[in-house]
Amino acid sequence: MPHHSRMINSKDRSKILIVDDEKEMVGYLSEYFVSRGYRVYAAVDGSEALRKVETLNPDVVLLDLLMPGIHGMEVLTRIKSSHPRTAVVIMTALINETVAEEALEAGADAYIAKPFNLEKIETLIRSVIDRYR
Repeated sequence: MPHHSRMINSKDRSKILIVDDEKEMVGYLSEYFVSRGYRVYAAVDGSEALRKVETLNPDVVLLDLLMPGIHGMEVLTRIKSSHPRTAVVIMTALINETVAEEALEAGADAYIAKPFNLEKIETLIRSVIDRYR
């Protein structure tokens, strides 16, 4: 048995799709979640994110709002209409009450402001995934 398997226990190998046009952010988050036992996938823009939601059916999408091409709010709306049981967590550096409210009204399960603490975002992800279980 490989020694890393003990980290997987409670995570049940949930699938996370990280959507951000900043490659450093994608790498940073991917590395962390892989080390915590999640199955991690990435997309660098909205159209790639929508394609991957169709093929992967992730448990949660970590979605940046400001990206080239399709805006994150549009990606959120489209994910929620086609996959209502996929949790979506908005992550953005531009957090203000209006943006947060719009995202939640559009179906986001939660939002987190950048920069964030990794343990905090993992706790948030666990809670939104559990909501759909």
